[in-house]
Order: sequence, then C-alpha cells, then structure tokens
Amino acid sequence: WTAAVALLDPHPALKASSPQAPVTDLWMGDDFMHHGAFRQTYAYEWAVPLESGKSGGRITFDKEDMFDWYLDLMRYIKRHHPIHIHGFSPSEVVFFSERFGLPVVEVVRELRAAGLDSIPGGGGEILVDAIRQRVARKKAQTEEWLGVQEEAHRQGMKTSVTMMYGLGESAADRIEHLVRVRDLQARTGGFTAFICWPLQPEGTGMSDSVKTDAVTYLRTLAMARIVCDNVPNLQSSWVTMGLKVGQVALRFGANDFGSLMMEENVVSSAGTTYRATIAEMERCITDAGYAPRRRRQDYSLVDGGAVAA
Repeated sequence: WTAAVALLDPHPALKASSPQAPVTDLWMGDDFMHHGAFRQTYAYEWAVPLESGKSGGRITFDKEDMFDWYLDLMRYIKRHHPIHIHGFSPSEVVFFSERFGLPVVEVVRELRAAGLDSIPGGGGEILVDAIRQRVARKKAQTEEWLGVQEEAHRQGMKTSVTMMYGLGESAADRIEHLVRVRDLQARTGGFTAFICWPLQPEGTGMSDSVKTDAVTYLRTLAMARIVCDNVPNLQSSWVTMGLKVGQVALRFGANDFGSLMMEENVVSSAGTTYRATIAEMERCITDAGYAPRRRRQDYSLVDGGAVAA
C-alpha cells in the first residue's frame, strides 16, 4: 500500500497539509468515542512539513469514510492514469459489504461507477463450504463468493475465476468447484479466464501439508479445460510451477501464459519465487509451437483483433 498510495494526492481531509504530502502509511486501530461507544477509526500518516510548520501528523476517519477513500483512489487513477483497473476480489467485496453495512449489489455498483473495470478471482480456493470452513472460514463462503461474481456480471463487468487446490480436498470437491464455475458461466458468460494453482504450503499455517506435484497440476488443468469448456481462456500458472511446467501447460489446455509482474507478494511469501522476462515468456510460447501475442486485461490483442472474452 505504501508505494501505491504514495503516488496519490492526500485525502480531501488532508488538504490542510502540503499539496505534495505523500501518504506513507494507512493505519487502522480501535478507539473509543467520548460517549463510550466503540467504533473503528482509521488514520493517514504523512511525513512532510505541514503549513503549521509541524512535521508529520495524523487525522482519523470513521470507518464509514473509508469506503469513500477506496472510491476516491480509483477516481484519481482514472483521472490521471486512465488504465484498466482490475481489483477487489469477491472476498474483499464481501468484506466491504459487511464492514460498511452495504448490500453487495451497491458495493459493486459504487466500485464500478468509481472506475473499477473488472474483478479478479482471488480467494476462490475450493468452492465447497466444508473445505472453506476448515481452511478459510473468515473469507467469503461459496455462495457469497459466487454471488459477487454473478452480481458483477449482471452489472456488465467481466471477472476471472480461480481455484487453489491441495487443501486436503477430494477429487470430487475439485470437480464440484469446476461445475459451479461452468454453471455460473452458462448463466452469465462473464468469466474471461480460469486460473488454477496448487497450495504453496511452506511458511504457512498448513506447512505440514503434502505439496502436490507437476503431474497433478497438469491433470487438474486438463480437467478444467474439459469441464469449463465455456470459459474462453485458461491461464498457465508458471508463477507457482516454474517456466518449464508452465510451458508444458500450454499442451494441457492453457492458452494464456499470464503476464509480466512488477511485484508479487503472495506465493513468494511462501518461498515460491519464479521470475521471467517478456523475452523468456515469448520464447517458452514459441518453443511450445505457438505464436505469442500480447493482450490487454479484457483479452483484446494489443496489435489489433480480439480473442474471446
């Protein structure tokens, strides 16, 4: 957050400070109102001299103000850097709904109006509540997660969908996940891509789990291609499996090699740190017998034309 937020103008409530004041941190904590009622407060901290001559400072905001902060963030990006914004997973949308007391339909509507273009499929894990209750009980459960996706599609947004396996689920659980994806896609046609990858257990609370192998990954990907035949694109997860397996995945149902990432902080925190340049990615695609093409987030091709989205 520090790097991204530091590029922004201060929140309107911080206009008393220098117009160039970079926000260096987003702090959250609990506080008490003088009436004794418990409330959540948030504070922005900055580290430049203020007009008052003091260095640094803090202003608190009620939690109701924070949703507006996210909306302002996207409005700023769209105004100054008109790019495609792909953000806020279904689990985060459900969190917004619960935290700010808004129905999901309104959260999605507000995010879209502020500039959100599409929603990533993060937090999909396995879409079976018996598994989610065991490994991710604080995240959106199956119906909530799929409900956000369907609502986004209903409002005209495209989304991606994911599956993280290796959580102790059965083969039947994986198939149920894929069938739920296929059925939702049949109703809405809103998924642009499916991405699956195995749990990276190292450095997590599930470090005693047995790590799945490349053969399991390729078989899972191939099964996804068969079951989710109405999802137009399947992405190869070289980020978790490495470039060689990622390349082989192109022969097991994948037609998308992902993208060049400036930063990755999820699987790398579990010790998985594969990296690649654009040239290396294009070489892997070419050596596998395919012609590399560059795409946008909506799967339109950079050099003209379009693929199914």
